[in-house]
Amino acid sequence: MEGIADIENRGRSDRPVSDYLTALRALDNAGIEWCAIGGYHELPARVSTDLDIVVSPADFARAKAVIRAITTLRIVQEKRYAPHGRAITFGNREATNISDYAVLDILGEDIYADLGADIFSPQDVLSCRHLAQSDIWVTAPDIEFVIYLAKRIAKSMALVSEEALGPAQTDVLTSLFREAPYACRERLTELFPEPHVELISHAAERGDWSEVTQQIGDVRRMMKRRIGLRGPFNIFMRKIQNMLRLIGRVHRPNGLMIAILGPDGAGKTLLQRNLLVRIGPLFDLHFFHHLRPNFVRYDDTLPKVTVTDPHGRPVRGTVLSLAQLAYWVLIYTFGYWFRLYPMLVRQSLLVFDRYHIDLVCDPKRYRYGGPGWVARLVIAILPGPDIYLVLDAPVEILQARKAEVPLKESDEQRRRYRQLVATRKNCLLIDASRPADDVADLATEGVLNFMANRCRATGA
Repeated sequence: MEGIADIENRGRSDRPVSDYLTALRALDNAGIEWCAIGGYHELPARVSTDLDIVVSPADFARAKAVIRAITTLRIVQEKRYAPHGRAITFGNREATNISDYAVLDILGEDIYADLGADIFSPQDVLSCRHLAQSDIWVTAPDIEFVIYLAKRIAKSMALVSEEALGPAQTDVLTSLFREAPYACRERLTELFPEPHVELISHAAERGDWSEVTQQIGDVRRMMKRRIGLRGPFNIFMRKIQNMLRLIGRVHRPNGLMIAILGPDGAGKTLLQRNLLVRIGPLFDLHFFHHLRPNFVRYDDTLPKVTVTDPHGRPVRGTVLSLAQLAYWVLIYTFGYWFRLYPMLVRQSLLVFDRYHIDLVCDPKRYRYGGPGWVARLVIAILPGPDIYLVLDAPVEILQARKAEVPLKESDEQRRRYRQLVATRKNCLLIDASRPADDVADLATEGVLNFMANRCRATGA
């Protein structure tokens, strides 16, 4: 099984060049001026990271609309990181693996690289644009050099210095500096005091950034101080904008919560693993759960739950069963709003193996002996996942995989799960009798379609 590192690397693999070019040509055809400021250096051969472009503030809304209108592409995610900044994830409508999806970062406001005050305006960038050999609109090398350097130094707060200024990043910086050394040096004086200008210039001239990496903390402090002196009011306004952005994220989280249901032997745990590989890189964090929210332990490992005789214990009486329901109301209500929802706001992927609605389909597992209508009513009012993936297979296959319940009980469970799908719009029935990769493809296609519909409905 692939670990988290493997999944992240898979998500960072080469992006589909043709989809990027389709989007960029659509902007050209619409008469929208744009300019790449990052991620394009290996085009047209490959794209190994997000592609960053700048448009004018007047064209920002129209640029988003043009990308959304491309019928051959499916937009599954649109992250708002600034008032006029969007990271749009899209891919060919046939693609079911997230490594086949592209991320286009569109910025229609002043560039500030997470530093508070502005570095360049869109007009600064667009006024110097010219076609590179790859037929990509790019800006002047000195402007791109300073933008990219400032972004990497700002990222060093969240990453270790070797990741913020690794070989791939320093190669780009060195190449840009050597295209226009004097202009780049002049730009550096706007962000750094003279000793740091010398430090960075020598590193770029030699192609050896080890000294900068060793002093990255001091370099970052000097840069933030110099930028802060240029625009204290801008820093204040950026903080206000970030607060409003966080409020918007609370209102419309970009995270996703999935629950996998199905009879014993349907393959729920295997699908959990496969979903992590297929769509995990879309999200900042990954969490896995069994049945209910966990108030104590949270990590990105799959829960280890072993049940060999799910119907081995006797069913509770009516009074204890209703008390159990009351307990579930507390657990699932507080667990969702105080544990799960904050994770969705942090753009997390939450995958559950079973959820509260499983009580309706398999009451014996939970020893529930109360009225069925009461259970259905309570479950209906509790907050739940964005989408349910319901696995279904003939009882003979279920029994061959895991004969923990009698054949008749497997058949009854299957009937109830299929009935659930028929009564809920956010349930997707998946044929679990097929090979594991086919099941994962079907589930991924359903999840991506759900995300695409959500994007269309909310615009983000």
